[in-house]
Amino acid sequence: MNKQLPTREQVIFVPCDDVRQEIGNKFSFMGVYTGFDILFPKEVPQEIIFPIALVFWLTAGEGRFRYSIKVYDPNGAEVVNTPTETLDKKTNEAAMLAVKIAIKMISLGKYRIVLDLDGTQFERSLNIRRLD
Repeated sequence: MNKQLPTREQVIFVPCDDVRQEIGNKFSFMGVYTGFDILFPKEVPQEIIFPIALVFWLTAGEGRFRYSIKVYDPNGAEVVNTPTETLDKKTNEAAMLAVKIAIKMISLGKYRIVLDLDGTQFERSLNIRRLD
């Protein structure tokens, strides 16, 4: 099997409340955060823990890859670091990498989400803020 990483455009990020696999290799996404903004009402305390699913779709590439997902808060502190796992990505098949985590939100702002795929980083972001 040849090894070829996907390009940045071939790695799609979908943050949502939950994702689950259905019968027939179908996936259901619940509570997708469009625009990559997570909005909390003003009444929600500043420091909360909330669950989230971070999903990466690899629409191209092929080979065996080691991967992990990290999350950094607006101050640059690492708040999530998943164990390294292995993915066997076949040609002409999309692959989904998903992690369900609980983030302790201490500060509002831009959170960086980094998929490390064999040492190549694919960075995305989520903006967590309060409704005006």
